[in-house]
Amino acid sequence: MPALAEPTKSRTAQLKRWLRLPLGLLTLAFLIWAGRELALQWDDSEPVTIRWGLAAAALLPSVGVTLFQAWGWVLLIRRMSGVVVPWGSGSELFLASQLGRYLPAKLGMPVILAAGGERYGIGPVLMVSSMLLIVGVYTAAGGVVAFSMFALAGGQLEGELARIMNQSALPLLIVFALGTATLTLVDRRRYPRFALRVLSVEGGDGPLLPASVVACYLMVWLLWLAHGALLTLAVGGTTGQAIAAAPYFVLAPIIGFLALVAPGGVGVREAVISGGLLAAVGPAAGIIAALLSRMYSLGVDALTWLVARALRGELERPPTSPDDSREHAREARP
Repeated sequence: MPALAEPTKSRTAQLKRWLRLPLGLLTLAFLIWAGRELALQWDDSEPVTIRWGLAAAALLPSVGVTLFQAWGWVLLIRRMSGVVVPWGSGSELFLASQLGRYLPAKLGMPVILAAGGERYGIGPVLMVSSMLLIVGVYTAAGGVVAFSMFALAGGQLEGELARIMNQSALPLLIVFALGTATLTLVDRRRYPRFALRVLSVEGGDGPLLPASVVACYLMVWLLWLAHGALLTLAVGGTTGQAIAAAPYFVLAPIIGFLALVAPGGVGVREAVISGGLLAAVGPAAGIIAALLSRMYSLGVDALTWLVARALRGELERPPTSPDDSREHAREARP
């Protein structure tokens, strides 16, 4: 596997040094709070009866989540590189990188993407830059979806965390909406120069992200809402509680991803979901919903990658050389 280019390594390491301490402290504080709340209410928790039909139905949105994430990245790397990356092999590469987030500090993601770019003649710096932009739209679009739902339906839940989310929903929705608009509407020439250097997108014009990529990631989070609502119903929540609790299933993967100290967000994601469902269904049911969500997510990540890898050659033949790939790109342009 080829090593990352030196500029890519230095930029990635620099970003992680800036983010590790503040995100680590915030993660630790939340874990302490969630653990304390769960412990205080554990004795009052009622036995949990799982509605397995609803629990099984929650698996279907998880498949859609994985696929739309991969398709969004393929659209982005095509735009950034001018190379028509095939849907099949491109999706397989992105899905492999998603499994890499279970390594410490999510190091597997940039390494796998950078190494995989060689098959298309795309340099490692551009591949890692595409990952940074995907992280940006992943977070911004997720915040828009989550805080829109908190603003609309958050009053259905009680508890300290629900009150905090309801009070902060509107200002945070504005912040994330502005972030999404900046990525999709603002010409890159208006960005600070240091940001363009970090993202390796100096030169050219137009917004950093095409609307099609944002649409894919909005779909990702809408499917997460459906997944969360079904699991909340499955562990005993009412329809109103399921709708109000669903945005915690959106926040959970975002916070888990940003918690660099936790491979795959393990523990962090579960704390967000169980803490969010605490007032609605109790601690035991909240933990069961969180564990089912993790089991589905990990299983779907692995299985979709295996299927994409097995079908890659059947669906389409990747370009055999960078020249071939760039020729396809020229033919595809209007």
